[in-house]
Amino acid sequence: MDRAGFGEPQGGAPVDREGFGEPRGGAPTGASHPLIEVEGLRKRFRTRRGPVEAVAGIDFRVQAGEFVGYAGPNGAGKSTTVKMMSGILLPSGGRVEVCGLVPYRERKRLARRMGVVFGQRTQLWWDLPLEESFELVGHLYRIPAADRRARLRRLEEVLSLGPLLPVPVRSLSLGQRMRAELAAAVLPAPEVLFLDEPTIGLDVEAKAAVRDFLRQLNRDQGTTVILTTHDLDDITRLCCRVSHGPQPTAHPRWWPHRGRATAPPGTPSSQAAPTAA
Repeated sequence: MDRAGFGEPQGGAPVDREGFGEPRGGAPTGASHPLIEVEGLRKRFRTRRGPVEAVAGIDFRVQAGEFVGYAGPNGAGKSTTVKMMSGILLPSGGRVEVCGLVPYRERKRLARRMGVVFGQRTQLWWDLPLEESFELVGHLYRIPAADRRARLRRLEEVLSLGPLLPVPVRSLSLGQRMRAELAAAVLPAPEVLFLDEPTIGLDVEAKAAVRDFLRQLNRDQGTTVILTTHDLDDITRLCCRVSHGPQPTAHPRWWPHRGRATAPPGTPSSQAAPTAA
C-alpha cells in the first residue's frame, strides 16, 4: 500500500545500496516462511516475592522486509521480548526462531545476521574515538576492509557522522550517540534489526534524523526492522504496513502492532490503546 510520507511500498525490484553490500528484495508474499516466528513465548523471572511473568505467551510472525512496530507501555515486556529474539535471554516457554535459527542455541550464528540497538545501552567503546569503535566492529564481524570503508562512507553521509569520528564516544550527545549506535548496528549489513526504544530521550531534531535513516534503511535495503516503543508517534511515522498477524493469546498490550495501536476484537476500551507511561 502506497502511503504518503512512508516511501515506496515493499516488494519491488532490489535497489542498489551504494556500499551497504547486496540489496535484499521487498517483503515476500504470505506463502514464504517468516523471517521471525514466535509461538507461545513466555519469560518468568524469580524474585523474592515469587515468580513474575514478564512475557505471557505471545504469538506473531514477521516476513522479510517488513517494518513492524511492537508497542506497549513501560514495563510491558517489550525489551524482554527483544532479548529473547536476539538470544540474550533464555525463554521460559514457547518457541522463537529468527532467520531460521533458535536464538539462544545459535546465538553466534544469529549475531552475524542481526543488529540490535537498545536505547539505554551502548555497543560502542566509551573511551575510544568513534572511528576506532567502528573499526573494532568491523573486525569483530570480519567485514572485509574494502566493504567496511565503503559502508562507513555511506553511513557517514546519511547520518552526518563525519565531524564526530575523532570524538570519544563519552563526549557525544545523546542524539549523536544514537546515530552512532545505529551505524554500528547496520555496519555488518544485518538481515534483521531489533530496535528497543531508539528515540527515547531524543529531541525533535535528533528523532527526525533517526526516523529518516530507519525509513531509508527499510525501503532501500529491504532490512527487516522490529521497533519496540511506547511512543506511538514513532510507529505511525515509521511502520509501512497496517496489518495484523495471528491473534495473540496474551494481554492486548503484548500485541505486535504494524502502523498503529490496536487491540484484539472484544478488548475493553480501557485497554484498547496502549499509551506512553
